[in-house]
Amino acid sequence: MARTPDVTHTHGQRVTTPLEVAHPLDPLTSDEIAAARRILEDAGHFTEHTRVPRMLPVDPPKSELTGWEPGAKLDRRIRVTLLDRGTGVASEAIVAVTRGEIDAFQLIPNSEEPYGQPQYLFEEYADAAEIVKASPEWQAAMKRRGLEDRMELAFCSPLAPGFFGRDDEVGRRIVRSHTYLRDFEDDNPWAHPIEGFVVHVDLTERRVIRVDDEGDVPVPAQHGNYALNVQGPARTSLKPIEITQPEGPSFSVDGSLVEWENWKFRVGFTQQEGLVLNQITWRDGEEDRSVAHRASVPEMVVPYGDTSVSRYWISYFDAGEYLLGKSANSLALGCDCLGVIHYFDAFVPDDHGNPVKIPQAICMHEEDYGILWKHTDLEGHPETRRSRRLVVSYFATIGNYDYGF
Repeated sequence: MARTPDVTHTHGQRVTTPLEVAHPLDPLTSDEIAAARRILEDAGHFTEHTRVPRMLPVDPPKSELTGWEPGAKLDRRIRVTLLDRGTGVASEAIVAVTRGEIDAFQLIPNSEEPYGQPQYLFEEYADAAEIVKASPEWQAAMKRRGLEDRMELAFCSPLAPGFFGRDDEVGRRIVRSHTYLRDFEDDNPWAHPIEGFVVHVDLTERRVIRVDDEGDVPVPAQHGNYALNVQGPARTSLKPIEITQPEGPSFSVDGSLVEWENWKFRVGFTQQEGLVLNQITWRDGEEDRSVAHRASVPEMVVPYGDTSVSRYWISYFDAGEYLLGKSANSLALGCDCLGVIHYFDAFVPDDHGNPVKIPQAICMHEEDYGILWKHTDLEGHPETRRSRRLVVSYFATIGNYDYGF
């Protein structure tokens, strides 16, 4: 298995619509993302080579949130990671967008221990694929395999490299690329991997630095296409199920605040984690008792554990490296969500730090979930309770991986 972020997919349209921030834990708005970039640009931290791998809200400490009242002044701060693609130099800033100030700014020492790198950019994956296919090393390896007539449609999948302390990689911004064959433009490339063949690319120098080639391994020929136009029409034997709530849903939404039965929480979203639920409480008598301050999927790790040259280095960090939230889908009624739906849009920065809207990134609905409990006493009197649940979900696609949370 292999993957790369779908650099050809558009995750929304560029927006300038202002959104009012009503609570310190609200997701970043379009205006705030644009303001963070503008403040950094005005301070001289942006050039034509500057990119924004990550932009995250800085949540206030619990002590501040406890005493916060609706309508009180907000001090919204954003942590912004910057990358100079011309030099590979990385930096990080804390930007107070409500005050128009930079609270902190520091260089990230990615050329010295521990040699960390900012998240990879969508444009870097596209650039790396072009660098690989243009390199004499890749072309020679393809020709040696007798694949010169399939080079044009070949698909290169650049991936986060891990760190192994190699002298030719230390301090450099590296990706490793697999190659897959395609029989036609829309063919599923993941079905046709060229195993034992890895191309290592320096993104700053924009060149191939090494090729690992273990020799000829037969490329699987069977297609892996799953679309209906290939697999045939979907079955028509199932009768429709219509989900209706004539009186509307049992939940209420006020901005990011959701109330449902005795539950109360705030819906958040970040470029890295995707969906975040904040300040989850349960109404116990006259008191809202805290259940969780913050709930999210902070990381999704995929360690392959394969010792081959093609795979030994693979251990995906899908939130930290690939940014689940930035890869979120726009959800569609009838396919991704059924019933009476409430959608939440999300805003993330693109590679240049400009706001991008992901329409309907989160969907919320109620479900009948079968029998919660049932008992029939000795007199034959039955008691049954149906189960109802509130579902808050989003989907993210990273290469050939689809995650539903």
